[in-house]
Amino acid sequence: MTIARVAVLAAMTTGLVATPAAAGTAPSKPKPKVSVTTPVASPKSHDGACPVTVTFSAKVKLKVSGKTTLAYRWLRGDGSKSKVKTRIVRGKGVKTVAIVEKATFKKDIKGWQALQVLAPRKVTTKKSRFSVSCDGPAKPVVNKPKPQPKPKPQVPRQSVPTDSRAKDFSLFRTDARIRDLM
Repeated sequence: MTIARVAVLAAMTTGLVATPAAAGTAPSKPKPKVSVTTPVASPKSHDGACPVTVTFSAKVKLKVSGKTTLAYRWLRGDGSKSKVKTRIVRGKGVKTVAIVEKATFKKDIKGWQALQVLAPRKVTTKKSRFSVSCDGPAKPVVNKPKPQPKPKPQVPRQSVPTDSRAKDFSLFRTDARIRDLM
């Protein structure tokens, strides 16, 4: 054998020896089973005054043994995504975690949201569709008071002087009697 062939065989042997060591690492723990419900939009449809808040909620079921990190984000119909959020789930057995997001809309929109679980296993839900139709800002209801009849002016009753020519004879007579008594 030539020296070149020996060098090639030595390089190949070294690669074969290194490969089983790399492949021999301990197998990773199987990822827990994860299931997610399709999100529910509440209200699913709004027709009225805005702004309005729509609440999206979904439930994630996962099998845990000890401590598991749940990572998720919301996907939206306009192409945006929420920040990735995490929750630590502890215990043993199947656990259910409620995921909720609220969004406030000031104008008409038709869209959807979906929940994407990123860890411990990647799962994306179906889309939850919603619509908002704004009538404009809410107008306050003003109860106008009913017009009240104008009160008749109260004229104070005055005594009539003795020398006046009053038309109220009862006053005149009273004054006449007083004059007679004097």
